[in-house]
Amino acid sequence: MWPKLVERYGERLEHLYAEISAHETQELLDLRRTAGDQPMPATVQRAARALLVGSMTEVSPAAHFRDLGGDSLSAVSLSNLLHDTFGVRVPVDVIISPAHDLRQLAAYVESKRTATATRPTFASVHGEDATEAHAKDLVLGRFIDAATLDGARRLPRPAGEPRRVLLTGASGYLGRFLTLEWLHRLAPADGKLIVVVRGKDPDAARQRLADAFGSEDSELTCTFEELAAEHLEVLAGDIAEPRLGLDEATWERLTGEVDLIVHAGALVNHVLPYRHLFDANVLGTAELIRLSLTERLKPVTYISSVAVSRSRRGQPLDEDTDLRAALPVQPLDDGYAGGYTTSKWAGEVLLREAHDLCDLPEAQRQYSVLPLLQAFQAPGEAVPGRMSRRPASGRRSSRQGAGPAPCGRPVEVAGRRTDRRHGVAGHSVRRGRVSVAKRAAKLSRVSTAASLSRCESRGRPRRPGSGSAADRRGPGRASRPGRGW
Repeated sequence: MWPKLVERYGERLEHLYAEISAHETQELLDLRRTAGDQPMPATVQRAARALLVGSMTEVSPAAHFRDLGGDSLSAVSLSNLLHDTFGVRVPVDVIISPAHDLRQLAAYVESKRTATATRPTFASVHGEDATEAHAKDLVLGRFIDAATLDGARRLPRPAGEPRRVLLTGASGYLGRFLTLEWLHRLAPADGKLIVVVRGKDPDAARQRLADAFGSEDSELTCTFEELAAEHLEVLAGDIAEPRLGLDEATWERLTGEVDLIVHAGALVNHVLPYRHLFDANVLGTAELIRLSLTERLKPVTYISSVAVSRSRRGQPLDEDTDLRAALPVQPLDDGYAGGYTTSKWAGEVLLREAHDLCDLPEAQRQYSVLPLLQAFQAPGEAVPGRMSRRPASGRRSSRQGAGPAPCGRPVEVAGRRTDRRHGVAGHSVRRGRVSVAKRAAKLSRVSTAASLSRCESRGRPRRPGSGSAADRRGPGRASRPGRGW
């Protein structure tokens, strides 16, 4: 049947496809040539239409990029097109954000064109055509003003237990565990967890966080809602933006109110190059360091990746190693997860710089998904997915990352040894609250998270707009491992 269809219609279909491709190519050429004379919203709509749905289809300015079939790869194409046309590099996470429709995306581009303040960029830090990223390029002076850095050495040291904790990445896979753990820890002291979540307003951001917990376990949802009612503040922001996307008044309040920063937010994508992850993962980390060095020192816990420790072949690194000496150069290539690994490496380098500047208490922990979940499990308890918790081996036992630490050893989810007092959640993890972690584990299967992160790496041809499995899942779904903020 199929060969006969190809024989009868194949030539006409190929001709039709060629005509459509040529028409869309001409549309993009015309767009580059005439964009300067057109209103920004109309230009962005035309660009999205040409890249995603075809030049003959109408696109609403209220449409979201993902709703049109866009994914992270087609977002790169749109980002490159906007950069070629307007000289503005739009981060991929801005394009695919559920908080931005095409109208808001156009406003973003317009604001960047007319902005007077300049932020560091990939090109200004590493060079436009760089093929390597050097640790010596990642100095705090390129990211933070001199007055803040000069005053950091004289700031008061942190004292006492943290009662106001700022968490990024709360709506991500890992972030849900951290959110629940911190709410439990802060509640007895009448503390508050402050989270930064992307959304058009605080209500939308809070709903996105609630949606991340799903509805599979009513008891878990009830626990979260009860704790959140009194001890959670949700701010609508974006870690890729100046001041984390917050207004000046909110930023100033946080500089004096926050006791500890837990930075788990990142744009997690194993296909995008470092250049396209720079704003969210490097500038975002630098902005949090600036917050930690303003008014009073605030310890920072940074969630890195186990991939960083494996960057040096045959010589895996531990979390006390100074990456500036051990990994002074990272290649900028198209290898699987290379861009993401380099962006997490850059964050660690910046935190080392901050520690050297003013002895900032900082904890850098390198994770894969499975060991973190294991750290919340009771000894001998099976972990959802393809791997069970082994006895206290401490070995790397899976292609997905490091194996469990010995039972009772807190460093699997604890802070850098330079400051043991502050771990992922500020202190060594207690294993007694297994019931919360067990119910949270139902929300997402680890094997699914791992397969989703791999699906974009296989390089298989895809129809424009088809998207990866992770991209098609849509925002706010519990099993989605990427973009947790």
